[in-house]
Amino acid sequence: SGVGGGLGGGLGVGLRPQARPSSCRYWCKTPEGKKYCCETKEEVETPVGTKPLNCPQVRPTCPRFQGPPTTCSNDYKCAGLDKCCFDRCLGEHVCKPPSFYGRNVKG
Repeated sequence: SGVGGGLGGGLGVGLRPQARPSSCRYWCKTPEGKKYCCETKEEVETPVGTKPLNCPQVRPTCPRFQGPPTTCSNDYKCAGLDKCCFDRCLGEHVCKPPSFYGRNVKG
């Protein structure tokens, strides 16, 4: 999930434009450790937390998109049991159903 504010850098890919460091509330990391702004100060502030279970593995290839994903900085930004997980294709964290089987990876 997300990482607290104050870190520099950013990935610069995905659906939202790269935020200036001063406008970023939370920074997230890719599986490779690159940091990017996953929640700006303009977004409504909500409680921060982690839900049970783990994110599914980060997929190696990209399927066709069915609709716009919900971007997130932490699990509490996601509905129901969904987790805030890194998405390789979007280059940012989005809400995904949790993994119940196999090797789980936190994201």
